[in-house]
Amino acid sequence: MKALEMWEDKKFAAFIEEKKGSTGVFLSKQMRVVSDFALQYAFKTIGEKEYKSFPEQKVTMAEAFWSFLQEETKGCDTPKDVSSKKTMMLILIPPSIGIMVENSYYHIYRIWSRWPEILP
Repeated sequence: MKALEMWEDKKFAAFIEEKKGSTGVFLSKQMRVVSDFALQYAFKTIGEKEYKSFPEQKVTMAEAFWSFLQEETKGCDTPKDVSSKKTMMLILIPPSIGIMVENSYYHIYRIWSRWPEILP
């Protein structure tokens, strides 16, 4: 499979993990996208029968990544109220976004967002 064709692939699994900071406020979120090929041959979590009948997702890998980006940056142009009893602040908080090619042969990719932890 060529590199650009991979982004149009619909046979993958997506795993999402969220982490909270020390204040209990959402801090980071990541989505790991793993091809059906990787599930069978790298992780050995599905057999030949499941690999051949692996269902397609409703979206491509590229659309899944774009959807994650849109969701994570939604409202970034709107001031966030981070008021505490000591201070009153309205600030714009954009997340940091990262993308990693974990394994190009098996088509395993990660995208994550990280928000600054604001202590009240």
